Amino acid sequence: MSGQTTLRWIPGGNRFVSTDSTGHSVVMSTPKENSGMKPSELILSAWRAAPQWMLWIFLPKAHSPLPPGSSGHC
Repeated sequence: MSGQTTLRWIPGGNRFVSTDSTGHSVVMSTPKENSGMKPSELILSAWRAAPQWMLWIFLPKAHSPLPPGSSGHC
């Protein structure tokens, strides 16, 4: 799993658009421009979301029934 992004400056303001490897984009700007998230808040949002995704993905698997013939002990 390799992530890749591109960053473009939008002329005429203090804005950037970042696009990920799947084509999704996010606008970043200064508080004065107020047309997107501040980069520092975008980092904070990503930092807070990452562990939540891991819980959402792996927690249901922790409650899956064991395959037949397995004792569940290591």
